[in-house]
Amino acid sequence: MTTAMKVNHFLLSTGFLVTAAFSQADTAYSNFADYIPGNGGWYVGGNNYHPNFYFTSTSTGRVTELEFYLAKWSDSTADKDYVVTLYATGSSKPGAILGSYSGTVLGSQPGQSYEHQKLMVDGPVLQAGTEYWIGLSSAFTDYTDTIMWGMTNRDGYLFDHNPVAGDLGMSAKEGAFQITTQPVPEPTSMVVLSAGAVALLRRRKKG
Repeated sequence: MTTAMKVNHFLLSTGFLVTAAFSQADTAYSNFADYIPGNGGWYVGGNNYHPNFYFTSTSTGRVTELEFYLAKWSDSTADKDYVVTLYATGSSKPGAILGSYSGTVLGSQPGQSYEHQKLMVDGPVLQAGTEYWIGLSSAFTDYTDTIMWGMTNRDGYLFDHNPVAGDLGMSAKEGAFQITTQPVPEPTSMVVLSAGAVALLRRRKKG
């Protein structure tokens, strides 16, 4: 095998390893198994509840997908925007904002509709065994329309941001959501792979 062939073989091998490291998605949290189809739960539109639910990540990695169920109630057929926010935990309530991501519920017939939403994001790195919070809020001020979390069968603890009632903790049915992460390669592994590639390239030049 010539030096050029060795270099190409090495680069292909390391490229495969790096690609594999990034493509192994993990489910950091999911309560979809407890979702109640066709049920809205907690209002996040107009002058109503803006609940945030806590969860504990089961994997370490960067958030790449946010999936959840929600219900929309509207008097019109207009699209409705919402915001999903991830928080660090802070004294049994949401702490610092780690990231906010926008989405849209497409217009439909007036009345209530149920939606499965997925957002592809470049989110924060979650640590396994660490508690976080997730919130869903509307991005509109029309009090006749509402977006709601889809509910699960589980009783969960939420910290409610209510424009009228203020902030209060309460027990409630959890919002239905799933968080997917991608592993973050260790810096030392990337350095070793890069150093090996550089060394072989130098050998190729000398030859």
